[in-house]
Amino acid sequence: MAEAKIQVKDLWKTFESSEKSSGGTEALREINFEIWEGEILCLLGPSGCGKTTVLNIIAGFQKPSRGEVLVNGRRIDKPGPDRGVIFQEHGLFPWRTALQNILFGSEMMGRERQESLALADRYINLIGLNGFQNHYPHQLSGGMQQRVAIARILVNQPDILLMDEPFGKLDAQTRATMQILLLGVWEKLCPTILFITHDIDEAIFLGDRILVMSYRPGKIIKEFKVTLDRPRDYEVITTSAYQEIKREILLLLKGVGQNYSSVRGVERIR
Repeated sequence: MAEAKIQVKDLWKTFESSEKSSGGTEALREINFEIWEGEILCLLGPSGCGKTTVLNIIAGFQKPSRGEVLVNGRRIDKPGPDRGVIFQEHGLFPWRTALQNILFGSEMMGRERQESLALADRYINLIGLNGFQNHYPHQLSGGMQQRVAIARILVNQPDILLMDEPFGKLDAQTRATMQILLLGVWEKLCPTILFITHDIDEAIFLGDRILVMSYRPGKIIKEFKVTLDRPRDYEVITTSAYQEIKREILLLLKGVGQNYSSVRGVERIR
């Protein structure tokens, strides 16, 4: 059997407190999962459950307290060009045009100018940025800014995309457009994607599988396989199969929330 593209093995993470007497904060507990090449895996859970911490460890931005992450069979301990990270905040340089932002990674990698421009042109076309190359970030809508951020990562040609609620701040219509756009990119390029979200509909619409996490300390409490046909459009949300997956996840999260409240009282995780 082929080896998984990403393997997360017995991952624990505790953030040490600055107060020696108060101990640390346990963010993750015994996280295990795999992501297969070309798969879209959605990590779903409430705010503060450790989803972003999982992504940061896979990206190489943070180190686990225990356990390991393997990418293509190699242990990860630092960031690498094979993993492109897209955040909720686009992080564009305001003094650079859209094209200049997209070219930034190529400049850092020392690519020749003509090769960089050819790659940028390819991904500008793919992501629907034609006509906006010379616009500055403040001249673009939120959705267009996020298109630039995605193109900036794609031009580096990673085979893994780590996406941390990239559409979380967009309005509903723009968010739907960006989800369709992402699926179009995935169909053409076939990257392996870890997509972080707290939105059930988004997870079902995008994912091949969904892993649901508990409240802190975050644990994987259930896996859902999304058997909806691809390619997908928004008509799928009217199907009985879609509604059944959503109902099961809602009931699961409702139970998790009730158990959490009974233990923690009125405390809220942010």
